[in-house]
Amino acid sequence: MSTPPARNNGHKPSEQDGEEGHLAELNESLSILAIIFPHVLPEVFRELLSTFDGDSRLQIAVEQLLKHQDAWVKGRWRTATTEPRPEANKAQGNELLVAAEDKFRRASYKWATRSMLYEEFKVLSRSKIEGVLAEENFCYTRARPTLQKLASKSWRNSFNNFLLRWREAHRVFGGGSLDDILA
Repeated sequence: MSTPPARNNGHKPSEQDGEEGHLAELNESLSILAIIFPHVLPEVFRELLSTFDGDSRLQIAVEQLLKHQDAWVKGRWRTATTEPRPEANKAQGNELLVAAEDKFRRASYKWATRSMLYEEFKVLSRSKIEGVLAEENFCYTRARPTLQKLASKSWRNSFNNFLLRWREAHRVFGGGSLDDILA
């Protein structure tokens, strides 16, 4: 009897190893940029590192921030509410400057997050979900409250709630028209 193949989320093992190495390099560069520029939000660094490619990506990102900081940052500075916690600084060292939610994500994590949120928020369009995910760096715990607020304001949600109540009333009271149920 043969054993079932290991789950690899649709990627070949060599692709996963390459992706892991690439992500580790990007996250290391992200941490270095956060140390050099501690008052800039990590989303700026992700944008910079995603824009440039190759071995000199980090050097180009530093040069761009030194020369054109206002153009890249565009007001995305760390404030008192986005500052790292001082007690965590002692525990984790430099890793604190970039929270786990702000690091680059694996493609499989992005796919899983996207799938779960599509399933949970069927009343929202995919473009709205994609926009929130992009804004929140595909972080499920950050994106979900925003999507809940959007879904609660959606006309589709109100309409679906009405239909659910109507179906339940129709099931409980038996047949009949909508006028009989509402009367």
